[in-house]
Amino acid sequence: MPTRPRRVEGISRRALIAGSLAALTGCGIGARPTTPGTSGTPDYPTTKSTAPPAHSSVYEGQFSSTYRKVAVKYQVCLPPGHTSPKGLPLILGLHGFGGDARQIMELGVPKLIDAFVSGKQRGRPVGFVTVDGGQGSYYHRRKDGTDAAAMIVKELLPRLKSSGFDTSRLGLQGISMGGYGALLLAATNRGLARGVAVSAPAIWLRASEAPVVAFDSPQDFQAHNLFTMVPQLQRVPLRIDCGDVDPFVKATTALRAKLRPTPAGGISPGGHDNDFFTARLPEQIAFLAARLG
Repeated sequence: MPTRPRRVEGISRRALIAGSLAALTGCGIGARPTTPGTSGTPDYPTTKSTAPPAHSSVYEGQFSSTYRKVAVKYQVCLPPGHTSPKGLPLILGLHGFGGDARQIMELGVPKLIDAFVSGKQRGRPVGFVTVDGGQGSYYHRRKDGTDAAAMIVKELLPRLKSSGFDTSRLGLQGISMGGYGALLLAATNRGLARGVAVSAPAIWLRASEAPVVAFDSPQDFQAHNLFTMVPQLQRVPLRIDCGDVDPFVKATTALRAKLRPTPAGGISPGGHDNDFFTARLPEQIAFLAARLG
């Protein structure tokens, strides 16, 4: 059964990204586990007397996914001044290998949304959503019948739309496996996203370089090879970042070189780690928000 998104009063220390909880302090986040519910209606504050929050608020929900064949958890960060997602554009962040819905949120998304909306930038309010795409799904249909991409397009986004988000104004963001997934979603779903911003996308130049967990066969690799989707990717504004000592820097550099116009971002000092991902997030949020209208 679907579960109403609940206010998160704390983020579990079981998160895969160690040490990132400190970045969430003071952002209106607190800890109450999500429990099964009977309605898919979002459980955001509804009373008119509710004072607009001064900081971002994070809610968590879950639903039973036909495409992933499990209960899928997701988190929603509402910007300062909002108790509902009504009319808000959104950024969907996709986690890396071994991660879940908490991974990107725990890089400090609520604090970054606070700074973007209420700080010097005075950016347009935007929601930020993360979802459990599966620890090694690589965001495409697998031989076991699971399909994280279909879960996002056919289950998560309609759910977010019904809760009030304006899903026609969608930006995709991701790190590592999720960076690849964000680019793949944009390339294979024309008009889905108004922009994509990723860090260190997990891409390889040839099937023999890819780990077996990423693709089921050389044919599966080729069917989901971003280098064969350059024309589709060029329809979407792109920002692609990667560290200069990241293991994916060679393939990322090659992909950037094929795209016209050259994507924003670039190769800069750093590795495949939280420090690099966190440092790029403010620029990626600003890049996407500017394209969401």
